[in-house]
Amino acid sequence: MPARRLLLAALLAGAAPLAAAPTLAQDARPLQDLGGAISDAASALEDAGENALLVRDLLGMELAEPSGETAGTVRDFVVVPGGRLVAALVETPDGARVPVPFPAIKLADRGETARATLSRPLSEVTASDGFEVLEEAMPEGTDG
Repeated sequence: MPARRLLLAALLAGAAPLAAAPTLAQDARPLQDLGGAISDAASALEDAGENALLVRDLLGMELAEPSGETAGTVRDFVVVPGGRLVAALVETPDGARVPVPFPAIKLADRGETARATLSRPLSEVTASDGFEVLEEAMPEGTDG
């Protein structure tokens, strides 16, 4: 498997917990089954095959609307204790930074180029019920 490819099968599976990722300090608990965690990570990598991606390959990636037009650029990710990826911070063409729930993003790896596409138009995401709550819940420093 090429060096640039590592486990982000959780990203491809739609925001499942990152089994092999270290937990955040406030959620640090002893790992009860290291062998199981290693086996789960290896299995996820085998299942993902060439579709496993590094986070560094996703940062700065263009996020496309379902129509193919550019919605913005992925600038950061928000992970909660336990390792679950919950949102991407997207910079729109007008410079606004918008949180996008990670399950609303579809990732695909096409050869050497990974692609991220919204499942719904960004305007629909930002107009959805609860979007303001998501914006207010974002960590400090994510508002551009």
